[in-house]
Amino acid sequence: MAQPILNVDNLEVAFSFPDGEYKALQGISFSVEPNEVVGIVGESGCGKSLTSLSVMGILPRNAHITKGDIQLNGEELIGLSEKKWQTLRGQKISMIFQEPMTSLNPLLTIGRQISEVLKKHTRLSKEERKNRTIEIMKEVGLPRAEELYSSYPHQLSGGMRQRVVIAIALVGEADLIIADEPTTALDVTIQAQILELFGEIKRKRNASMLFISHDWGVIRQICDRVLVMYAGYIIEQGPVSEIVNNPKHPYTKGLILSIPDHRKRGEKLHTIAGRVPTLKERKGGCPFADRCAYAMEICRSEYPKSHEVSEQKVSCHLYTQGVGVV
Repeated sequence: MAQPILNVDNLEVAFSFPDGEYKALQGISFSVEPNEVVGIVGESGCGKSLTSLSVMGILPRNAHITKGDIQLNGEELIGLSEKKWQTLRGQKISMIFQEPMTSLNPLLTIGRQISEVLKKHTRLSKEERKNRTIEIMKEVGLPRAEELYSSYPHQLSGGMRQRVVIAIALVGEADLIIADEPTTALDVTIQAQILELFGEIKRKRNASMLFISHDWGVIRQICDRVLVMYAGYIIEQGPVSEIVNNPKHPYTKGLILSIPDHRKRGEKLHTIAGRVPTLKERKGGCPFADRCAYAMEICRSEYPKSHEVSEQKVSCHLYTQGVGVV
């Protein structure tokens, strides 16, 4: 069996505050196989983006990894020097951020920002870099690529800027692409176009991707497997079709029931009562216990072990205690 492109094992991340240290990610374990797109889904504050920032080695200043391993093609990433990280980012691992205006330099032309990756990681001549940049701009669907090469970010629409960010991520032929809510800031029509582009990237490049979203429609369209996160834990994972059609964890069931559906027109939308606990509100036990209709005494004191149910892994006492499925 081929080695995973990315392997994350028992990752823990904590934030340091004046009043102490608080764990934000706990026991995070998953892999991304060659040519596989793995989705991460969950409400805001569940740890989706923090997981991706850990993999990219760009955690916030007051956050640090306290435990675990992150390996890219078998190479350990935790503890690498910044110099080594600079050789990896863009060439071996790249990231597409949610808001393109925050990741593009307003003072540099589009062409220069894309070709900068080639300048840093290849020995191509200036002309070769320009040709390759125009080529990738066309590949991601940017019109008038030769003309846009000399344009600045503010001269482009939101959808075009997102295509530029995708071009930057692709141009270095990275082994792993991380996309963090890449369609959230776009209107519905542009969102559909960008998703179509991701579908093409998946088909043509056999890309390995970690795709973060809160939108199940996006996850179903793009991903092979999905990790469901809640309050810093992966509470369920498995093939997308299995999770969507047969969710096991009460939280996952609530998320799936909350998906708008034309067949439920006129009915009240399902919502999960309560909210995700903040870092400082998180106690022992299952973090979903206070919102769960099936919570037992053990749920408030002990975090459940991961349990395999057919092709899925679920962390829920309903399965480990032999209570039965919900």
